[in-house]
Amino acid sequence: MVPGEELSKAIIKLWDQNLFADISIDVSKVMGAIFS
Repeated sequence: MVPGEELSKAIIKLWDQNLFADISIDVSKVMGAIFS
């Protein structure tokens, strides 16, 4: 699963709440087609 529209929407929702100065998503492990 490649991060896409759902992840983008989640980040936008967090950003819109003005609770964070910066938001980043890091991939720590890749198992086949699944990122964790």
